[in-house]
Amino acid sequence: AVQELSKKNEELEKKAVKVDELEKENTDIKARLEKLEALLTSANLVNGTSTSLSDISLEQNNPNPYSNATIIAYNIPVGFKRAQLVIRDAGGKTLKAISLGGAGKGSVKVDGTLLSSGTYNYSLVVDGKIVSTRKMIVIK
Repeated sequence: AVQELSKKNEELEKKAVKVDELEKENTDIKARLEKLEALLTSANLVNGTSTSLSDISLEQNNPNPYSNATIIAYNIPVGFKRAQLVIRDAGGKTLKAISLGGAGKGSVKVDGTLLSSGTYNYSLVVDGKIVSTRKMIVIK
């Protein structure tokens, strides 16, 4: 029993070393990714045109508060690959993620009949970064 316990202890120690190595590698990768994201954000050149996250806009939903439906307008300049409108409840739980197609001005209609009365946050997420967040109120 003592030998078996010693063997298990050695296995656990080897696994702990491996976990430490993976955690260090993960930290290094995160640091490199943050540097890359900073470079891309500061010099996001597409077809010779400089665009930045500050060129993006998310409007307040209208009407607000609402019960049946509301419209959320946004603007995404050329040069960004992926955009989403993410709706979360007051606790931060994601209720819906809507893919937004293409650059330029657009709008999304949100059906309030599918939501309970309350306050919700909606965020514009562009290339994996939350650019802007606003509140909307649903009343029944």
